[in-house]
Parts: sequence; C-alpha cells; structure tokens
Amino acid sequence: MKRFGLWSKISIIISISQLLLAIFKEIQNYNKSKKTSFEK
Repeated sequence: MKRFGLWSKISIIISISQLLLAIFKEIQNYNKSKKTSFEK
C-alpha cells in the first residue's frame, strides 16, 4: 500500500509538471506573437 501511495504521488507530480510545462510553452508562444504584432 505504501508503494502504491508513493507511485500515485509520483504520477501526480509528473502530470502537474507536464501541465505547468504546457502552460509555460503557451505563455511563451503568446508573448512571441504579441511581440511580433507590436513590431509590425
């Protein structure tokens, strides 16, 4: 049971980190598009 709890925590941490990474990439893309639109 302890092992299962550890693995569930690890999987939750991995999913959260992937979600944060995706959000970070979206923000970077948004900032890039905003900068290019201002330059034009």
